Amino acid sequence: MQTGEEALSSAIVIPAPPPVADFVETFRREHPGREPYALLPHITVMWPFISPGTVNGGPDEALLHRTIDRLRRVCREVQPFMVTLDRYGTFPGGVLYLAPQDPTPIIALHQKILAEFPEYPPYGGEYGALIPHMTLGVFGDDELLSTLPRPALEPLSFLVDRLCFMYGDQNFLRPWVRAAVIPLGTGAEEP
Repeated sequence: MQTGEEALSSAIVIPAPPPVADFVETFRREHPGREPYALLPHITVMWPFISPGTVNGGPDEALLHRTIDRLRRVCREVQPFMVTLDRYGTFPGGVLYLAPQDPTPIIALHQKILAEFPEYPPYGGEYGALIPHMTLGVFGDDELLSTLPRPALEPLSFLVDRLCFMYGDQNFLRPWVRAAVIPLGTGAEEP
């Protein structure tokens, strides 16, 4: 990589299925946050992850393929599981999110991937352990967040049977690219 050239970043996420994505996107339209959304609604499993290249130079295809192969091997060992998002949560800095009723299977999946890629701690080691969540918005102000209306939330349940491996610029200024969709379980078919 040349000096001053912006490195790409990557993430492994659980994509929100259409009904859940609709809820999140409707909320975001009605209550736009302070930050752009370069990724579709999701639950983060690993971020930041490998740097697959540079913004100007593009991705290193060989590195992407090696990483995808390693992820597929790990994901074959994890059977699909259900997730139910049933409550709101907040992080300091005015972040509003949907929280899973039982984060255990997401954390277990994260731990399996982390065992294969130990050099990528959650959030770069900045915040400690992974807290599974689906971000609704980043508002930058806890006081503003406390006054933000929150629609009634019927539990949103869905089957997690795949992960998305995505990459893009570190500042999330442009939509990210989906490098691979990786199924969970030994009997899973490639999407």
